[in-house]
Amino acid sequence: MKLRKIKEYEFKSGDIISANHEGESGELYISIGQLGEDMVFYENAYDEFGEFEVGIQETGSYQIKCFGKRASGRIEINYISLKL
Repeated sequence: MKLRKIKEYEFKSGDIISANHEGESGELYISIGQLGEDMVFYENAYDEFGEFEVGIQETGSYQIKCFGKRASGRIEINYISLKL
């Protein structure tokens, strides 16, 4: 079975996207990018990513895409706003 999730978010420069992935099996692909621009993060894993963070450089609309092939496990994605 294939899994596909795409969500759009508004981020500000300095925000941080934090992810934690605990994989059990299958393949998982994650990409993060500003709409109409190059991706700021792309990775694939056959086991698990573990924990990682991605810093946002430019304010704008971003997409977070997760695709899985025969994937099982858990992924949690949060963001931290560094408003001063």
